Amino acid sequence: MRKYAKILFMFLLVIVLLISSISNVLITYVSAAGNDVTNQVGTMSAATLMDTPDLEKDTVSLTFKTDQDFQADLALQPDKVTGQKNGALVNGTDIGWTITVNKENVAVNNTVLVDMIPDSQILDELSTRVNGGLPQGSVIDYGSSNILSTSGSYDATTTVNNTKNITWTIVVNEDELAFNNAIIKDTLPLGLTYIAGTATVNGTSVTPVTSGSELTFNLGNITKEVTITYETEIEPARFQTNGSYTFTNEAVLTWDGLTGSGVVKNASVGVGSNLFNKSGAGYNRANGVISWSIDINSENINWAAPTITDSIPIAQQYIPGSARIVDHQGNAYSGGNFNYNTGTSTLRYTFGSAINSRYTITFDTKPANTDNITANFISSSSSHFSNTASITSGTITRNSTGTQNYTSNVLKKDAEGYDLNVAGRTITWKLTVNENGATTPSAPKAGTDPSLYAAIALPNVSIVDTIPAGLTFIPGSVRVLDRNSNPVTGLVTVSETDVVTFDFNSNITEQYTIYFDTAITDLSKFISQNSTLNNGNFNVTNKATLTHDKTTISTTDSATQTVSNHIVSKKGIPTANGNKYIDWVVYLNSNAVNLNQLLDVDRFWLIDNLQAGLELDTTSVELIAYGGAINVPDNMPANGNDGLGAGTPVLLDGSHIVYDATTRKFRFNIPNDTIDKAYKLSFRTYVTETVASGSRFSNMINLFGSKDNVAVPIDGAYQSNDSRQVTFLEAGSMGYGNLGKFIVKQADLDDNNVKLSGATFALYDQYGNKVQEKVTVNGELEFNRIKYDLPYYVKEVTAPTGYLLSRNASVDGTPTTVTPIGAVVENAIPLTLTASHTPKYLELIFANEEIRSTVFISPVSANFDKKVSAQAEVRTTMTLNGNTLTSVANGLTLLTLGTDYTVVGNTVTILKAYLANQSVGTTNLIFTFSGGATQTLAITVSDTTPAPSSSSGSGSASVPSSTPTPTPEPAPEPEKEIDSTPTPKAFYIDGVNMDVIKALVAKANSVPVVSFKDVPAISPSAKAIGFATKLGIINGYDDGSFRARATITRAEFASMLVRALGLKSEGYPEFKDTQGHWAANAIATLKTIDITKGYSDGTFKPDQSITRAEIAAMLSEVMNTSFVKNNKFKDVIGHWAEAEIGTLSDMGIVKGTSDGVFKPNANATRYESLLMILRMLNASLDHSLNVE
Repeated sequence: MRKYAKILFMFLLVIVLLISSISNVLITYVSAAGNDVTNQVGTMSAATLMDTPDLEKDTVSLTFKTDQDFQADLALQPDKVTGQKNGALVNGTDIGWTITVNKENVAVNNTVLVDMIPDSQILDELSTRVNGGLPQGSVIDYGSSNILSTSGSYDATTTVNNTKNITWTIVVNEDELAFNNAIIKDTLPLGLTYIAGTATVNGTSVTPVTSGSELTFNLGNITKEVTITYETEIEPARFQTNGSYTFTNEAVLTWDGLTGSGVVKNASVGVGSNLFNKSGAGYNRANGVISWSIDINSENINWAAPTITDSIPIAQQYIPGSARIVDHQGNAYSGGNFNYNTGTSTLRYTFGSAINSRYTITFDTKPANTDNITANFISSSSSHFSNTASITSGTITRNSTGTQNYTSNVLKKDAEGYDLNVAGRTITWKLTVNENGATTPSAPKAGTDPSLYAAIALPNVSIVDTIPAGLTFIPGSVRVLDRNSNPVTGLVTVSETDVVTFDFNSNITEQYTIYFDTAITDLSKFISQNSTLNNGNFNVTNKATLTHDKTTISTTDSATQTVSNHIVSKKGIPTANGNKYIDWVVYLNSNAVNLNQLLDVDRFWLIDNLQAGLELDTTSVELIAYGGAINVPDNMPANGNDGLGAGTPVLLDGSHIVYDATTRKFRFNIPNDTIDKAYKLSFRTYVTETVASGSRFSNMINLFGSKDNVAVPIDGAYQSNDSRQVTFLEAGSMGYGNLGKFIVKQADLDDNNVKLSGATFALYDQYGNKVQEKVTVNGELEFNRIKYDLPYYVKEVTAPTGYLLSRNASVDGTPTTVTPIGAVVENAIPLTLTASHTPKYLELIFANEEIRSTVFISPVSANFDKKVSAQAEVRTTMTLNGNTLTSVANGLTLLTLGTDYTVVGNTVTILKAYLANQSVGTTNLIFTFSGGATQTLAITVSDTTPAPSSSSGSGSASVPSSTPTPTPEPAPEPEKEIDSTPTPKAFYIDGVNMDVIKALVAKANSVPVVSFKDVPAISPSAKAIGFATKLGIINGYDDGSFRARATITRAEFASMLVRALGLKSEGYPEFKDTQGHWAANAIATLKTIDITKGYSDGTFKPDQSITRAEIAAMLSEVMNTSFVKNNKFKDVIGHWAEAEIGTLSDMGIVKGTSDGVFKPNANATRYESLLMILRMLNASLDHSLNVE
């Protein structure tokens, strides 16, 4: 289609256009203001070059005409109206055009300017300007012109019409413009001849002027569309061979006034010739018959009695009597004769007369050699059956080669699946034997030997299958089926070894299928591949080889079974819009193998370092165990249903779930440190208040393990991650679900209107995990996402600047106290928000005392002898610096002024009556002032009143320092009177000297208490820690801290126990892993008197953390006692140390939690260790020590 620009004129116009090539035709049609009209056709003056730098690039050619509606009405000759067009090169390649119309200023109406754009040019529509400005949208009309178009169609030969023709169509003036003396010249291409009498113009027969191959159609003056048709004949020689041709016809339109060569259009018609074609018509896999087809004279042209010759290749043999010939209607043709020459292997057919229609010859051959067609074989471009035929007619000979691809499959091996049943762990394999026999043999043709069409029989078929390493063939699993899937018996003999052989007992012509199973017996495949730890699926490949007597080729095929396998697989459940949480699922050990054995690990744990912005809901952690292997889903559905069923919930406690909101580290300790089942761990993470909607979170979880407390490097291999996005609309607490909150408020103790900022508070869950940590702003903060009816703890971690930690707290207006040492969370406020509580929050108010100035007392320690003659009051002097004494307390018990103590000026006197009632040991009196820090007066209470000596016991704990306190020599025992009373059984075993212990205690009572920055004097643990350090069995750290909750090693506890009992550290190391160890002598000392026996492998594992059960067992070896199982603790029943724990519990040496658990396998802390030792010492000393 040609592009044109049409412009309506009302007055003098100067039009500027930019087009891509030079226009050389311009016609104007104008209508004057009067009723007369003159159609003037002329050529514009030659274009002149102009400098037009502001023109955009493009090129046009222009034609002018008046609006056609006016031409019929106008009859008068108007004044002359002219148009002028000038062209200018732009950038050396493009041309800008300027058209000036009606310089004479003649009055004209409804003038239309048409510029015809040739196909070789592209108009830039944005370049048009009218009188220097942009044209109005209603003035310019860009469209496509249809002045000339051509097309052609091929008319194939028939048996009625023996010529091959092309019909051509030329359409002129589809836009209905006015052309005077329009002429079409059409030059026919080589190979075409005009068929006289076939030309029409608008359906009327015409006779064009012919000159050689040129046709001329004189159309005269036209204003309407004109359609020309005519036919050409293709020369017959084009169809005497196979091939294709393209005929291109060119038509040229000219008219009066045209200065160029005219408008040119081309049309092309493709013609194909299929004179003679040989092709493969099929291959039958069952009997090996190859069918061939020869198409003759598909173009229906005249041939003089042709002869068809087909030379059968040496690789094939012709099936006599299989040749047939039919005519174009499919009827058998008898106008010729077949002849087959066995000597030359030539098949010939001779037509008895000339032909002018299509015929088809078919015949069959078979392969001369059966090697390929009775083995696994797929033919290709370089390997197939081929056959060449020729046609001869007179002097013309043409050849055609056909090919026939073929496929043979006598053995196909497939993996049919893996059975998740852990009792078998079986893979099913499938052998498809003689797949060729699944095809029905082609039927024999009449007059042929039927045996040549019979199915090929495979004799002595034998299949050898080598079972891969790590798999075991399962006898009795073999099933044989025929092609209809019916069971077959007695056909196959199976030899059952690591190499399994399937022997067929007779020739086979049909397809058979063999199924058999193997078991995965090498379970290491589930944890590693190629000596590398593997966390994903693994492949098992099996190969089989088939032989038989019909071929020399051994056929081998292999199959691979992918076993779904996940040691660790983490999945995020798609989060619904509006939810501010993500639910995660972690699948462990999907195939339920024993990872402890396979990885040689005795402890497992998972660690998930949550991404910033996530917060673990420790109450949501659940572990499900499954009775067998599981299929881990590729993707989790939005409802979280993975199709695995309910499974069995595993009881979890705080020893399994460890989390710190500050580091966002979530550690999950595997229950019983054993992974021999498939598990699903699920938990929820909330997004914190600072997270924006649309945020995406990705988290990696790692499986860790250790053996004998030495890390086993598996975490790099057994890890998995997933990501999820959260979207929500509401800010604040919306989107967390039906949860409550704790509101913490903090103010100055003396002025509640002063709101304090900058204090750090931590929220702990029921297990003691820090789940949130926040800082007060303007005296307030909120812990949200609180679940109902579950215990929590809130603890002030750091006080506001210039203030002491609060000792004044209330919950919903009720004063409360902090938890004691040894509680799940020490020095914290215990809280439980019940579901029935209204409103759905608890309010905690903390009042903090401002640090005003420094206060202290002197002395800070003193002694008191309860012996009546030795009793004396204890005095200390206060330096107050403007403060006042507000109270004196012994732990949580306040002393009474005037009864227990007196104050005169700055001197405080502790009265004898009060001190005489204190137990032997250390009494720590806490002095609290109106400002400044509390002060402690440590009074060592002794009793030198003569009394009979008694035997007692000992204990144990851990110490960072490796230098033991010197052990004093025991005092000589007084001679005992001999009487008839039986000697009472000693508290401790032989080797433990009671007098040495008493001497150590007496010495400890004479030294001052050491304070630690992380052990407040009012803390319930302060007494025990203070006395233990005075006793010299444990020390603090260089930074002034004690770290009561830190764990302790077996070596540290052995050293503490030796010091507490006053044993001499001597002897030779008797454990193979303690030689050269800093605590070797202490460990050897305990071994010498049978307090510790170590492990069965001859090791002590000195640097391994000691458990609560191990301490109980070691202390029980120190004392002379009978073991009793009391079922006091529900988590100790059946434990190896059940009797020891029960006995020490009855003695008050060990204690459990309020919910009846002891946590025997939990690692003991420094405070727990020293407290158990001190309780044992106290029991041996008739409970004379004040340590709790």
